[in-house]
Formats: sequence, C-alpha cells, structure tokens
Amino acid sequence: MRVPKKTKRFKVADGDFIRSSATESPKYTWCVEVARKKRGVAVRDGKNRKGGTLFFTNNEWQAFVNGVKNGEFDSVGPVAKRLQR
Repeated sequence: MRVPKKTKRFKVADGDFIRSSATESPKYTWCVEVARKKRGVAVRDGKNRKGGTLFFTNNEWQAFVNGVKNGEFDSVGPVAKRLQR
C-alpha cells in the first residue's frame, strides 16, 4: 500500500477562514471553517479553533468536493449502495 506524503502546512490567518452563513442559526451547534490559499486548503472546527487545523493540497480538496457532489458520503449514495450489496 502506498502511503501518501504528508501535506505540508502553510501560513493561514484567522481572517482567511470562512464559514457557511447557515451556521449563524442557533439551530446549528457545529460548523467547519475553510481557508482557500494558493498552496492548498485549510479546515478547522469553528467551535474549537485552537483544536488544530487540517491541511489539504488543492488536488486532495477537489477529490473530497467531487466525492461530496457524487454522493460518496451519503448513507444512500452510490458507494454506500454498493457496500450494502
């Protein structure tokens, strides 16, 4: 099994992070914040900003976004359906 290289950290400031406006509702008690930079994408927990930041290359982030769009993470998405067979 090939182990991917660790994504290198890059400089990111608090002001670089954005979050969905839907998370401003008291209905939601969780959110993630995303910072898009030239070298990649940083993601952190909006409720625990000191808890750490995950760093992804642009290709890793695009693969994740494509997976979300394709339903790969849905409980009834195409991958989940194949696993249930």
